[in-house]
Amino acid sequence: MKLITLIATISVATTIEYSHAAVGAALKQSVAKQMCDYSKQAKGQHPHLKAKLATAKNNAAAAFKGHRQQSLAMLLVPQHSAASQVLTEYAEQLLAENLGHIETAATTAVTAVAQASYSAGRTDELLKLLKSMEDGSGNDKWCITASGGGSKANNNPTEGCEAQISEVNGDAVTNLGTTAKTTFAAPATTIAEGNGVCYLTASLATHADGDVSLLDGAIKIQNAGDIGNTQKFEANSLAANLIKPIADSYDEIGEDLQKSGDKMATTEKELEQLLKGYKANTKLKQAAAKINNWDSSKPDGDKTEYLKTIFGLNEDGSESSFITALKEAKRTVKTGASTSAETPILKMTDDQLREATEAALSELKLTANNSTNFPTKQLAAKAEAQKDCTKNTKKKDCKEGDGCKWDSTEATEGAFCKSKQAEGQAKQGSEAAATANGEGKKCSEKTKQEDCKDGCKWEGKEFKDSIFPVNNKLAFISTYFMSFVEFKVLILFLHFMKLINFDIMPKFNIF
Repeated sequence: MKLITLIATISVATTIEYSHAAVGAALKQSVAKQMCDYSKQAKGQHPHLKAKLATAKNNAAAAFKGHRQQSLAMLLVPQHSAASQVLTEYAEQLLAENLGHIETAATTAVTAVAQASYSAGRTDELLKLLKSMEDGSGNDKWCITASGGGSKANNNPTEGCEAQISEVNGDAVTNLGTTAKTTFAAPATTIAEGNGVCYLTASLATHADGDVSLLDGAIKIQNAGDIGNTQKFEANSLAANLIKPIADSYDEIGEDLQKSGDKMATTEKELEQLLKGYKANTKLKQAAAKINNWDSSKPDGDKTEYLKTIFGLNEDGSESSFITALKEAKRTVKTGASTSAETPILKMTDDQLREATEAALSELKLTANNSTNFPTKQLAAKAEAQKDCTKNTKKKDCKEGDGCKWDSTEATEGAFCKSKQAEGQAKQGSEAAATANGEGKKCSEKTKQEDCKDGCKWEGKEFKDSIFPVNNKLAFISTYFMSFVEFKVLILFLHFMKLINFDIMPKFNIF
């Protein structure tokens, strides 16, 4: 009977020891280090975001400046207007591309990096808590243990958790999603060992009604003690709110953080470098195709040859005629509060480019107005003069001192008061018409091409006066070109406003 009682006692004792063998188990230092390394990598994501935004901002600014440079070049170097027009379209492409990077970063990367930092903070708090639960008074208690569970951690596993976010540089790799899966997925091996060394994983029966969740349920401390899921991360640990967004999609976002748009060439050296690679520059060819409305089937060789021609490129590597012309194109612009100097296009600041463009456009507008509005101004002046004098219906009120003349030798009343100025302009107009007719007649009388000179031009078998068509064409080109440049700048600005989602855009029913 005593033997049976002894055997039963040993059996019960063994059962109790087995079922509570891991009560107070400690986290393995290898697992703690892996979790803190994840935290350090997560805290290292913000430098990548910062660098991406800075690069995109600088590239967008360069694209906008390049657009201004080439718009001004179209005005000052018209012989290379085709090249400048392609580059303005190229600049618009780069601006849209870099603003797109900013928009993507603002809508996805910022949230992802914030989530990464949040998960790092939560991980840090847990691991630093476990590290702090060491009893150095001889009780041999700790919550992070060295291999075997018989001693406290000895390899500083929480170093990554101790790192401050301000100390972490951009060396951290961006595949944080992969790291999260490796760190927090339920492994085949346990994440804890030891017995009765960690108060945090001891029996909670008298202190809590149920299990205690850590890291949004990635780890659970059982009510009876020990770490749940047989001392492993929970089976659905990657679905925890803290980890799921990182594990599911961060790698793709992290890859995008490494990308940036192209930078517009705005200096002499940058333009030289850009044009050296013109044969392989797809975006430059796309810009040319859009400007010229090329069909998509146009051979690539034709596109390459077109770029070579408009940029004046030479196979021997010598400077292109386009860059030479740009270097020589200068305008006098402000260099200080009270100083000005002649400055090349490629060395102008943004403010100087705006100043030079406004001046060039004003000159062009003046040329257009002088060419197209002169007859209108004459008629307006004549009408005004006639209007003033015709008010006088009595000879005594029609005074020469007022620029009027009574046009009757008999009547003293009536509509005979005329403007001297209008009369003079009418006379000039008649003389001008006679001269023009005379010149036109002289041109038409020349029947040989070698005699077609001095204001005439040869058109097949006919001879025509070249003065008036040329003037009219110049006026048309000036007006059209000025409007084109202003329109392109406006559209570029509106695209900029649209891409960064300013509230002003809904007010314009344009896009």
